[in-house]
Amino acid sequence: MGNDTPTNPTGSTGAANRLLLSENEILEDMLGLHADKNEFSDAEYDDDIKLLLSDVQANILKSNKHVFTLYCFLTFKEGKKQEIAAWLESIPLTSAQEQIDQGVEDQEVNSNAISLLLSYNGFQYFCCPRDFVLLFPERDDNSTAFKEGLRERCPKAFGGGNIRFVEDSFEKPLDALILIATNDNDEKIKSLINEPNDNQQIGLRSLFTENTGLEESKSEDFFESCHIEIGMRNPEGTNEKPRDWFGFNDGISNPLFFPSEKPGYSPAQPAELGTILRRNPYSQKYGCGSYAVFLKLEQNQEAFSDLASRYATKMKIGVELAAAHMIGRRKDGTPLHSSYKYPGNAKKDLNDFDFSNDEDGAVCPLNAHIRKANPRDLKQNRITRRGKIYGTPNSPKKGILFLSYQRDLMDFEDIINRGLTASNYDGKTTGKDWLFYETDELGKIFGYFSADNTPKPVQFRGGQYFFSPAISFVKGNLRNFSEAES
Repeated sequence: MGNDTPTNPTGSTGAANRLLLSENEILEDMLGLHADKNEFSDAEYDDDIKLLLSDVQANILKSNKHVFTLYCFLTFKEGKKQEIAAWLESIPLTSAQEQIDQGVEDQEVNSNAISLLLSYNGFQYFCCPRDFVLLFPERDDNSTAFKEGLRERCPKAFGGGNIRFVEDSFEKPLDALILIATNDNDEKIKSLINEPNDNQQIGLRSLFTENTGLEESKSEDFFESCHIEIGMRNPEGTNEKPRDWFGFNDGISNPLFFPSEKPGYSPAQPAELGTILRRNPYSQKYGCGSYAVFLKLEQNQEAFSDLASRYATKMKIGVELAAAHMIGRRKDGTPLHSSYKYPGNAKKDLNDFDFSNDEDGAVCPLNAHIRKANPRDLKQNRITRRGKIYGTPNSPKKGILFLSYQRDLMDFEDIINRGLTASNYDGKTTGKDWLFYETDELGKIFGYFSADNTPKPVQFRGGQYFFSPAISFVKGNLRNFSEAES
């Protein structure tokens, strides 16, 4: 979608001018408001915001809290546009309004949540050139990034266009990603996690067709490929807090949207809707979507522990503290920041800090992961991370199914190119993110040179850019596009 940044990003025009605004002006105004229902009530946007949120897909403004999520990657067969469009139209996509109405933050949820994301190829599959250029205008920064993809846009992190992905499943052109967040099928999914890949995929396809209303016989007719990944909240496969394979609590510093209870204190206030939402052409009134980035990242626990041990020896500190220095937080999410204090009996807010009095990285190193990703200096736009982990404690391969939503793909690319893989920021030498050093670079730092035999703590295995369209776009236009071309 085009670069349609809101013209009023700082707040509402006020209720008095409500009747003087056009539909686009009202949308721009709403995208500039903080995601707090009181702000929308004050601006007399109660009905408007419900319409907007009922058309935004789940997992963007609110994360899915389910124990398991199925990541279903699809490549469509040619000649099936109308049939596939009709099937996608019939899928009961979950809305942001439904998630907000549930009032769920961290407790167990009972109903499934389904989302649909389309790639650049996926939109081309359904849209004629005339419609496609209205969705993704030429010479538009987001359109260019969406077309070029991860490897071209972030070559230092993802290898460049001539490097193959580690996994063939992501080397093929992907058209769509369907997310099925579920608690209904826990036992069946647990039984499939350790199955050989072929058996696992057969079982997962059965769950996929069951939850999307697709006849199993149609699966072979519709898809050139259908690959499914299992995502979990944490290594135990429970509804406890999200945690990665390095043992760190995850998803702490995301922007907040319509929190069920007020944050403890500033600056942890709800973010503006325009942080990650943008207008979706060919959708209903106020229809919005968001660009999405998927990455499959392998976490090597042994390599991370070895790196933390070498860091601890070099810095003459404990291994646990060394690991916290590399990430930028302790495993429970507590910041390293020296002035960090819990405010008496108020809610503990793990995000009420910045690095303004630690400019040289004496407390939180300049190349700690969270500091490289988010310097907290208001110079970068934010993204919202909705990742899950994959694998089991005994799996040879385990890691993170990273998924982020952002208004502009350049916001993600800035984190990768300016943050994680660059050695300088804002005129200072910072070093790369500890998790993204190449092994030969680590050899120079720690004095060992068996780089070829030393795995990286985090390895990129594959990924794709997507866009999460408004629900009304899926329900009202995919089949129209297909019929227009047939």
